[in-house]
Amino acid sequence: MTVIAAPHEIDEPLYPAYMPTLTDELFPEHEPFDHNDPALRADPTFPNLLGSKTKAKNVTPLFGTELDNVQLTELSSEGLDELALLVAQRGFAVFRNQDWKDSGFKKQLDIARHFGPLHKHPVQPRPASETEIAVIYQSAAEVRRINYWGNRVSGVNWHADQTHERQPPAVTFFGVLENQGWCGGDTIMSDSVQAFAHLSPVMQNMLIGLKAIHSSSALTLKAKKDGDALRREAVNTPHPLITQHPVTGDKVLFVNEVFTTSIEGMKVEESDNLLKFLFAYIARGADFQARVKWEGGTVIVWDQRRAQHSATLDTPHDKRRHMIRITPLGGKPIPATRD
Repeated sequence: MTVIAAPHEIDEPLYPAYMPTLTDELFPEHEPFDHNDPALRADPTFPNLLGSKTKAKNVTPLFGTELDNVQLTELSSEGLDELALLVAQRGFAVFRNQDWKDSGFKKQLDIARHFGPLHKHPVQPRPASETEIAVIYQSAAEVRRINYWGNRVSGVNWHADQTHERQPPAVTFFGVLENQGWCGGDTIMSDSVQAFAHLSPVMQNMLIGLKAIHSSSALTLKAKKDGDALRREAVNTPHPLITQHPVTGDKVLFVNEVFTTSIEGMKVEESDNLLKFLFAYIARGADFQARVKWEGGTVIVWDQRRAQHSATLDTPHDKRRHMIRITPLGGKPIPATRD
């Protein structure tokens, strides 16, 4: 296995064990498994997560909750079950002032594994010693992140992570290790439950029952072009265009511009134009979006089955941005049915 270290740093990062490496090992496809969603065993009154000291406020009326005075690393098994239920109901949770970044690989991975088997990213850098953590890194010496989309006019690209998997992610843990006091680099979230609900009944009924192909081919082709790590060849998987959330029962518009490539059974022009409409609709849907600002000690946990997201690539070029993502997988998407 070849390991390529990041370029020389102008100053030393605070978390050297989490520095990004590019490796040429091969990951097999994830094995099928029965997903026992922890949200289904949670106490709906949230006694362990939303105790008397916890401060909770809505990010938007229907989407997102910000929590303070609660530590992810101190949650019991019951508290983690309640977290799974909260993000299923609200889409995402923002935790401030966390000690999670200093808790170490084992603790971080154990917390995430409570939600399901962990995903191994096919192209993204990882720490040298870990295969189930993805690293997002930018510094004065390493500008790969800022330049990732090359000559595109915008770095915004709406997606849910790794939807090409046979059993796509259920949730994601995304946290700051170091931010050197910058602002910028916000994560924008979009609620795919509200996105479906805002469509006309005619459009809703037309979309229910369709299947779309989700493919990782764009990721693999870019990795090959850029000479980056490539640990799996492209995966192409059909999923329902409209899914039913396994916890809440809500109908979800399960389509995204990064991984959704075509609609089964349609001719090319039909598929392309319907997807073009849906991608544009999601992109301009500010009335079902939320914007989260990062601070030192922030961790966001979101439900990949209902929340899409996009980075904003506007962090200062001379500041370090060091973050990690851990992503538990879930069950196969459930097709929605007409009422």
